[in-house]
Amino acid sequence: MNTINIVIGVSQGIGKLLFNNLALNSKCIGLTSKNNTVNKDIFYYPLSGKKKNIYWLNLKSALLKTCYNTVCVFLNSAIYDEYLSSLKQQKKILNINYFEQIILIDKIKNLLKPETFKIVILSSVEMFNENSDFPLYSLSKRMYYYYFLSKISSNEQCKLVLLGAIGTETYYKNRNNRFLNYIAKKLYIGNPFKTCKFLINISQNNTTKIYYYPWIYRFIKLYFFIRNLIVKPKIF
Repeated sequence: MNTINIVIGVSQGIGKLLFNNLALNSKCIGLTSKNNTVNKDIFYYPLSGKKKNIYWLNLKSALLKTCYNTVCVFLNSAIYDEYLSSLKQQKKILNINYFEQIILIDKIKNLLKPETFKIVILSSVEMFNENSDFPLYSLSKRMYYYYFLSKISSNEQCKLVLLGAIGTETYYKNRNNRFLNYIAKKLYIGNPFKTCKFLINISQNNTTKIYYYPWIYRFIKLYFFIRNLIVKPKIF
């Protein structure tokens, strides 16, 4: 089966590693908002700004080079709330994490018209925390997930992957305590290479499902559920 993988958000961390792993054995296109990481298979495509249509034409040209039966999109792009975010920043978060991602995914689907379309939504476990310190991030991720499910057709699958801490270079760069890093690795931090293998494996099945990685984070969602019943959600 002729398949193309599209990873949105490949500049660093798990997105970069996932793109590199997928590109070893399949056709893979990467999208990034960082201009310094662009090459023949990684395209500059910021989800904000007035020149998106120009960048779309470059991406469109690459996508139309071959006809694909299956398209799998890994949605790894999002921005987080900042402390005391201004109204302008709040609007930007919702725009990038929700509206612009809807537009981009619809463009890809309408352009390629694949027999099978899969989307793997990567999210922090904060997504289901209504009292999150990142309320707009949390809200926008839930909004996108439920929006896609409401529009899903018979030839589409949606995998939501709630990721806990993954031990990438980016993760450890801001944590200097070796002892705590060692304990965290043993208890709740996912190995980045195993995480990539897990993501690739689930992308190949034909189910719509919620996944937790590492597995211990399924209990975090239960904690959020109970807490949300007790504590009133944060107001922006």
